[in-house]
Amino acid sequence: MNQVDKYPIVLYNYTSNYMINILLSMILVIATLLSRLPATSTNKVLSQATYSLSNRYNDPYVNSVFSDNILLTLAYMGGKVTKGEKISWNTVRTPSVNKLILKPGQTFAFHDTTLEKYKGKVVSTLKVIVFIIGFFVLVTLLIFDKDGYIFIIDDANLLFHEAGHLIFGLFGDNMGLYGGTLGQLAIPIICGIAFLRQESLVSVSVASLWFFQNFFNIARYVADARSQLLPLVGGGDHDWTNILSRLGVLQYDTTVATILRVMGWLGLCLTLAFVAYLWWQDNRTYNRHSL
Repeated sequence: MNQVDKYPIVLYNYTSNYMINILLSMILVIATLLSRLPATSTNKVLSQATYSLSNRYNDPYVNSVFSDNILLTLAYMGGKVTKGEKISWNTVRTPSVNKLILKPGQTFAFHDTTLEKYKGKVVSTLKVIVFIIGFFVLVTLLIFDKDGYIFIIDDANLLFHEAGHLIFGLFGDNMGLYGGTLGQLAIPIICGIAFLRQESLVSVSVASLWFFQNFFNIARYVADARSQLLPLVGGGDHDWTNILSRLGVLQYDTTVATILRVMGWLGLCLTLAFVAYLWWQDNRTYNRHSL
């Protein structure tokens, strides 16, 4: 698509204004996302409160039952009591300090009270269902789409690919040649980092799906390195023909493409497994740790 000897004068003059507008739009969107990111810290106080176990309810019996329930839950969480063993209430009621270490994606709830601004970060069942539906729509398109080009997604990938040539080309001809592929991979990574700083792990997973979907788009391009049947933007030279020729492996273009597809499938499946794990962790946290 872009022989660096001719770039940027020949290959990009046909659409220079268009690509400059795209580039400026990308910079504006990325700058807006990053400017709104909260500062990250290792530890955060989500909420804190002091509760009395001796006078929570007017009825002494009810108060006793609920107090024992809370203490027993804390004992399970702290390892003082394990499942299947006979409960020693003296051990359960012994004063102690209980600490919880929450992993990314976990939420601790005391009577389901979590600060409002953190509630959206819980991986709920609804979020997982929507994610799974999107995942299988993507997989269906990847499997059954004959030309391997997914409308809208690959349109966006193409724009970022072309912009990548411009941006990375500022650092030399070699970077300009690789810049198309690097550009379309860089944008999902930037989005993933932005979502990670916002502690939105499901959104990070969506960015991960986009990242690994790019592997199929790139594989389609790589497999065409010798046959050169794909229509190229501007009718320029083929990126991967030049890249594989320089590496001396042009004859392995279809093998490299297969490896990229396998990596794409593994990445998609691992992303789905990651979301399922987050959901399981959050549900276990709520079911066992809500007092």
